[in-house]
Amino acid sequence: MASEAAGTTICVRRLVQESIEAGWPAEVVTIEDADLSTNQSNTGFKLHAFESNFRNLPLVRRLGVSRALIPGLEALARDAAVIHNHGLWMMPNVASGIVSSRERLPLVISPHGMLGPGALQFSRWKKRLFWYLFQKSAAASCACWHATSEKELEDIRSFGLKAPVAVIPNGIDDMLPAGPLAHRNTEARTLLFLGRLHPKKGVDSLLRVWSGLSSEFPGWRLEIAGPLDNSYAAAYEKLVRETAVPRVKFTGGVFGQTKLEAYQKAELFVLPTLDENFGMTVAEALVCGTPVVCSRGAPWSELESRGCGWWPEIGDSPLEYALRDAMHLSMDKLSKMGQRGRSWMLSDYRWNSISDRMLSVYSWLLGRGSRPDCVFL
Repeated sequence: MASEAAGTTICVRRLVQESIEAGWPAEVVTIEDADLSTNQSNTGFKLHAFESNFRNLPLVRRLGVSRALIPGLEALARDAAVIHNHGLWMMPNVASGIVSSRERLPLVISPHGMLGPGALQFSRWKKRLFWYLFQKSAAASCACWHATSEKELEDIRSFGLKAPVAVIPNGIDDMLPAGPLAHRNTEARTLLFLGRLHPKKGVDSLLRVWSGLSSEFPGWRLEIAGPLDNSYAAAYEKLVRETAVPRVKFTGGVFGQTKLEAYQKAELFVLPTLDENFGMTVAEALVCGTPVVCSRGAPWSELESRGCGWWPEIGDSPLEYALRDAMHLSMDKLSKMGQRGRSWMLSDYRWNSISDRMLSVYSWLLGRGSRPDCVFL
């Protein structure tokens, strides 16, 4: 629950809210974070934030060590029916396995893309060591894994995990009133990237491709929206300055109404990711009526069959081809593609429907119903 921008935080919050609305009491357990207070206003659920220890030791701090977490979680678990863990590679993710085993409660684990090959290649040896020291034994308690796509199901199986897997996508909220995609920028059309500035997201590839396309499309500009608080962001900004790539704007992190406006003002959204279990920004762009170019590192093959985007192979050349094709289209055609994407999101990805599927998994684990169709043994 550490960042308002994080897809995991959004998904946890909305799943809990919809579960409560459906009559399943739910509470959230986390560790204290500097940004926590900004994320918990008007959430509608009880949050237990345990003290984080060793904050002056950067490496240990990143692991999320809290001496109070396991005793506190054990006390809360005595009144619980299911523990649902979100994420991997931190000590709270280990604590959920320990407590579920001690209290004999079903454990559901949502890795949120952290078992994908692209994610695993970053800090590879640290993750391998953490797996054998801590995470493996905790994950052994898992009664059911949660994948947001068939791709993530394959990632879970490729990692050697044998427990059942529920394939349930993330949900999306209706972010704006119905209406046509509007071209609001009189100076230039906008190609928007919104997300974490990290090599995994393919930002370096996007900048290389844009450098070649910018002269061909002088009426377009590239807007890169994402927190500028890491070394990768600084390197990307430096690259743009030193190579004089034209019409590139780094806006920093955008949230709430500002994020909504970024999607609405963009004529096209791009996510050239190397590996994504879902890609919340794709769903957000689509529900805002903005067509999408997303690489095959994310499981959005239906962009093309639904007529609302492009799904190119990973790499500079496929990305360039797709962007060129998209940027040649008229505003009318882009608008119609955006509206098809919006209709798709509102039909298949509303949070109340997604929550119902997850609650059916909980019921099955508790012996209160048959195995849902979304669960693969």
